[in-house]
Amino acid sequence: MLTSLLPQPFDAKGAISSLGQRYTEELESGSYASTVCCVAYATLSGTSRVCGQAANLIKQGGAARVVVGLDNGVTSVEAVEQLLASGVEVWGCEVPSILFHPKLYILSGTEKAWVAVGSSNLTARGLYRNIESNVQFSLDLTVESDKQFLSEWEKWVQALLDTCGRKISYDAASLQAFLDRKALVREAEARKAETTSPGKAAGLTKPKPKKAISFPPLPPPIPFDKSLLPPLKVGKPLAALAKTAVVATPAPRFFAMTLSAFDCSHKTGKPGTPEVSIPEAASKMFPPVTKSERKYPDAYFKVRVNVASEKTVGATYRLWQRPPGSAVGHADWRINIRHVTMDLTSDGGGDIFLVERLEDDDVPYEVWIIKPGEKRYDEILAKCTHQVAASGAAGVKKYGLF
Repeated sequence: MLTSLLPQPFDAKGAISSLGQRYTEELESGSYASTVCCVAYATLSGTSRVCGQAANLIKQGGAARVVVGLDNGVTSVEAVEQLLASGVEVWGCEVPSILFHPKLYILSGTEKAWVAVGSSNLTARGLYRNIESNVQFSLDLTVESDKQFLSEWEKWVQALLDTCGRKISYDAASLQAFLDRKALVREAEARKAETTSPGKAAGLTKPKPKKAISFPPLPPPIPFDKSLLPPLKVGKPLAALAKTAVVATPAPRFFAMTLSAFDCSHKTGKPGTPEVSIPEAASKMFPPVTKSERKYPDAYFKVRVNVASEKTVGATYRLWQRPPGSAVGHADWRINIRHVTMDLTSDGGGDIFLVERLEDDDVPYEVWIIKPGEKRYDEILAKCTHQVAASGAAGVKKYGLF
């Protein structure tokens, strides 16, 4: 058994370190036949980083199980629905008066296994950005003591399920029932409750750290094709669905669009505003525009730009809409993506501008510029199933909302 520390978001030397990176690397290695995650909280920001790999494991004949805490105001129905749609078996645990609070990740194969135990939940911040502490164990299952170590963890998880576990079905009525009794929450509602907490309402602020803490980058998500999976079942009685719709058709979380050469032409030191035109459908991803002192209705919002494998930069984007007129359509909606983003693009175009809306983060949007040949480019491009022709020099572009 090899044991090592896995601190987050940086190690003692200051290098980027995260459980999310290690877990997904192991999950993608092809060395394991099953995975089990046992965590207190799960949100879509976390599941969208692992559901693609889990779905691939299942397609190859493997198995995936997630055990998650319920009734905590954090675990979301969107995260559970995404896991279920990927083929993952999901169990929820809730116990009266105390909190379900473990953080355990297991990967097991025929000859080796990997276990991580610590403080990281199945959220983007828990996997990549929070200050967390974990310990990882690399096990040789031909060694009896290592085999016994893995067996003890697996038996403990099973004992939890026997004691307080509830299996969650890929069923609309079942998901709605968990929502109705607040065992699961909708992410937008949980975020609204957080932003109106007594501390924030009173204007209380946290002291700044002695040294600035930079936010590590998030990897782009791995899109999965729900059309290849069984449709969400509609349970009985149907009246249970009459009041509110479940998450069978969730609002888009991601916007991806190819960039033309003109889109990429206004870098630092070159004339012009670093803006890109977007389709009207994509405007729903962002805050609504309102009339201001400027000429056109607009909106400002914070983003975190993933500028490198070990660096992110905060920025404020501006979205605006030109009034309908002779150039009605695609080019009437524009975003100033700032030079910090524009400077990442290729001069000839062809890159993908990817935006993710994070409901569980103080900065609500993540941004990537993904270039041809980079990891995830082909998978993200495959989600750009629509095409639109901008007026003027912006050109024909592909885009997708998913």
